[in-house]
Amino acid sequence: MSTTSGSLEHRKLQKKLEGELKSCKAELGKMRKQLQSMERMQSKQIRDIHAKLDQRPQPNPDTAIADTVPKMTPIGYLESCFPEKNGTPRQGSIAPSSKAKLRILWGTNPQHTLEGLADYSHVWVMFLFHANGNVVVKSKVRPPQLSGEKKGLFSTRTPHRPNPIGLSLCKIDSIEHDTVFLSGVDIIDGTPILDIKPYIPAFDNPNLHALVQPHPLPERKKERDLPTDDTSVATSYFSTPDYVKRTQDKLTIVFSSSAEEDLG
Repeated sequence: MSTTSGSLEHRKLQKKLEGELKSCKAELGKMRKQLQSMERMQSKQIRDIHAKLDQRPQPNPDTAIADTVPKMTPIGYLESCFPEKNGTPRQGSIAPSSKAKLRILWGTNPQHTLEGLADYSHVWVMFLFHANGNVVVKSKVRPPQLSGEKKGLFSTRTPHRPNPIGLSLCKIDSIEHDTVFLSGVDIIDGTPILDIKPYIPAFDNPNLHALVQPHPLPERKKERDLPTDDTSVATSYFSTPDYVKRTQDKLTIVFSSSAEEDLG
């Protein structure tokens, strides 16, 4: 009797285990199907991403470069004796008595940025041609000295440039606190100033290159190699076009009778 009862219990347990095993196999089957479906969905999504990447427009090189250029903020705004473009000299050297002042607005203590500048006589002033207007920048321009003949814009001093940045050499008259007083300027009032740098003749004047010991040039990679064999530099190695040299001559100004009357 006990043997029959034990066999019955064993068969019930076996049947129960077989049922549970069958259920587990069914669940594994469902999970396998779900996994396969997820793999197919993932593969499709990856293909869609690749397709969209292939279809996206290529970045404009100019835009890509522009995105890496830091934004520039003026260090100050020039107060000049020239209120507008008309009447402003083309070069500050021909108007040595012209005056201007620049108050430094950058930094918590702007006066600290000017320490040591009083030891120099002249300064390079970098600025924006903010009053250009909506003039279209052209690759060739007509310098006034050439009576209509065109030259490439980068061979001229035209203010109408892709990046309207100007450069002037001015004399330092004095420095007071956070303000530099200048003379020999050719910049109009209210011009945004980007930077100032001291003028160092031994570095900035080609005629004085012999005063500086030549610096040894580093070795370059072959793919970027440039000729560096000639270490001797002629004294007059720089040059300018004839029409620029002619502008350095003194000009004769003849006043008409009506102009003389207006001048009183």
